[in-house]
Amino acid sequence: MPSSKSRAEIRRILLAGPTAVGKTELSLRFAESRGLTILSADSRQCYRGMDVGTAKVPTADRARVPHRNIDILDPGEPDSAAAYARRSMAWETELGAPAFHVGGSTLHLQSVVWPLSEVPEADAANQAEIADVERRDGPDGVLKRLRAVDPAYAASMQGYNRQRAFRALDVWMQTGKPFSGFHQQDGFIVPLDVRVVVLTASKDELVRRIHARVDAMMRDGFVHEVERLLKSGLSPDAQCMRTVGYRELIPVVQGAARLSDAIEAIRTATRQYAKRQLTWFRRWQGAVWMERDEQGVVALQKRFETAILQANP
Repeated sequence: MPSSKSRAEIRRILLAGPTAVGKTELSLRFAESRGLTILSADSRQCYRGMDVGTAKVPTADRARVPHRNIDILDPGEPDSAAAYARRSMAWETELGAPAFHVGGSTLHLQSVVWPLSEVPEADAANQAEIADVERRDGPDGVLKRLRAVDPAYAASMQGYNRQRAFRALDVWMQTGKPFSGFHQQDGFIVPLDVRVVVLTASKDELVRRIHARVDAMMRDGFVHEVERLLKSGLSPDAQCMRTVGYRELIPVVQGAARLSDAIEAIRTATRQYAKRQLTWFRRWQGAVWMERDEQGVVALQKRFETAILQANP
């Protein structure tokens, strides 16, 4: 962004992309070069003590480049995309333009650009009915019902997220409208004062990066992190623990599963999650897709800056 004028014209920048594609490294370089604060659009990095399994930005990097939405909640506290959007609005007012959102949590990012419409409050009778389905048919029964009425929202979840699934079904039962449809009705068209760049990689490269990240998490003590969280009194059924990696390692910590099997399950679930992320991002009309290559992060940063300037001319 060569001038203060062009900076002022861009109100918000989003760097999105599938898990493990390399958003963190690129965002740190870009934010540092521009003096920006990074707003972490991640549904789990907001929790204290969930560091390894969320690939949280290292403390040293956060000392170099300011971040928001990291380590602000205790693991037992509920959170949502709508709550992230509300926090972000306050941060954007405080920090000024351009706001720089980085992450892969699809609904978090989407809710910042295309705010959720007014959603009805929870209905106790509906919640009880859904709980009956869960008791009778298990989580798969709830997910099956959700996929039937709101496949887009079901696809956005990392496996079974009880709170989100119950909420989405409750809203559908009250309104007959899918929860994912509670957005602006003019479609997901990127506004002129917003820049959205989706960082991607070839299928083989993304799989390689995903597997490398899972291996690094194991070396960095992911199992011990899950064990520590459970020993602290956090329920295995807590919202934050229904996340790829954590949910697969809980049985390992409890002595009910082998670590080798859990690692393979994490790899598979992460690949599936990345595929769902990419499917979701394709709904955004006007987003610039940028595939990483072998030229390195310096060249990638230059391409990113060019993409920001050229988007939505």
